[in-house]
Amino acid sequence: MVWLIAMLGCDAGPPPTGHGTLLHVGAETVLVQHDDLRGRVVTGVERYRRAEGADFAGLGPGSHVDLWVEGGALSKLVVTGQDALPKSFVKGGVKLAGTVVNVDGVRVTVDHEEIPGVMGAMVMGFSLAPWEAERLATGDVIEARLLSTDYGYQLVDPVKTGTSDAALRTDIAPLEVGQRMPRTELVAQDGTALVVGEGQGTRTLLTYIYTRCPDPAFCPAIAARLAALQERLEGGRIVTVTLDPDNDTTRVLEAWGRAMNADFTRWSLARAEPVVLQELALRGGQHVTVDGGRITHLHRVLLLDEDGTLIERYDDNAWPQDRVVQQLATGQPRAEKTGTKQE
Repeated sequence: MVWLIAMLGCDAGPPPTGHGTLLHVGAETVLVQHDDLRGRVVTGVERYRRAEGADFAGLGPGSHVDLWVEGGALSKLVVTGQDALPKSFVKGGVKLAGTVVNVDGVRVTVDHEEIPGVMGAMVMGFSLAPWEAERLATGDVIEARLLSTDYGYQLVDPVKTGTSDAALRTDIAPLEVGQRMPRTELVAQDGTALVVGEGQGTRTLLTYIYTRCPDPAFCPAIAARLAALQERLEGGRIVTVTLDPDNDTTRVLEAWGRAMNADFTRWSLARAEPVVLQELALRGGQHVTVDGGRITHLHRVLLLDEDGTLIERYDDNAWPQDRVVQQLATGQPRAEKTGTKQE
C-alpha cells in the first residue's frame, strides 16, 4: 500500500504554479487575473510568456484555470471552471490605435485616438511585459487591443504599423536636485492665484493628474495616497496640477477634489494655460508631444523647498510616506534615522 501511494504521487506531477481567471490568450502573451496573489505586490493581473509549442487552443476569457510555469514561461493551462468577468469586459477587447510617446522600462505611454463608446482621444500609460515593451520605441505607431478588467485597462497584442513624425520636445530639461523651478503662476480650484517655483514661500509636494483619467492605477491611486498624506502633514502643502486644462475648469477641479476627500487648506488643485502647463510638466520630467501639445500621463512627484528648489523627485506612486512628511516639515532631502521602518 505504501508503495502504491508513492507511485500515485509521482504520477500526479508537480502542483500548479498558480490559478486564476483567464483574460486573454495571445500569440505570445497570456493574461491571468489571479485569485491568490501569493503575497506579491502586483496589480492582480499578470502576464505570462507562452512556452514554445504550448497549445492553448479553445481556451478563452472567463475560464478558471490552474497554470504551470516552467523555465520562466507558461507551459500548461487546465480549465477548472468558469468565472464571472467584469461587466465592461468585451471578449477580445476593443481596438486601440495611437503613437508611442514614451517607453520607461515596461511602462509604455501611448497617445491614442478616440475609442468610440469607451473613451476619448488621450495620452495614457500601460504596463507591458518586458518582451512586449522592448519592441516598442518613441514614435512607433501601433495597433493593439484594450481590455477592461477589475484592475484597470490592459493593453494586449501591440503591433507596430508605422512611425510618426511627431517629435518630443527637448528644449526644456527636467529639473535636477538642487535646481530651482522657475516661478509659475497657476489658478487654484477656488479661482485664487497660486504660485509654485521661485518665491513660492512654502515647501511643496507637486504632482500631476487629470480628472478624466480612466486608469485606476494612476490618478485615482495618486489621489488616494495624497488624501492619506494630507492627514499627516506637519508642514508644507500639496499642489496637484491638471494635465487637461481644457476640461478641468476650477469648478471641475473643486468637485473632483471633494470626491477625493481633499482638504483644500492643505491640498490645492490647480490649472494653467497650455503653454505654461507644458513648461511646468517638462520641468517635472513629463514628456510632451509637439503634435497637439497633449501631455503624457506619467507618475511624477516633486518635493520643492520654500524657494522652489528641487529636494527630490519620485517617479512612481510608491514614494515613502514617512520621508515625504519629513521632507515637507523640514526641507531635508532625507529622513533622519528614527529606528522605525518607513512606510
